[in-house]
Amino acid sequence: MIITLEGAPAVGKSTTCVAIAQHYSAFVVPEVNKLFAPPKHEPENWYLDRQVARWEMGIRQVQDYEWIVFDKTL
Repeated sequence: MIITLEGAPAVGKSTTCVAIAQHYSAFVVPEVNKLFAPPKHEPENWYLDRQVARWEMGIRQVQDYEWIVFDKTL
């Protein structure tokens, strides 16, 4: 199962992701800004490329976890 929690900053998405991981066999993919430091001069597709990298990171875990949970700030 793949779940995406999206919303405004500071509404509890990351906390909910951690709670899901504690109760289920879940792999949490953190939001972009927690995984990657943005470059000083961000290339045009930098954010899109990082989202693709997050997706690939989650998909690689499908064999080991029942749930893949994506944490994403809008």
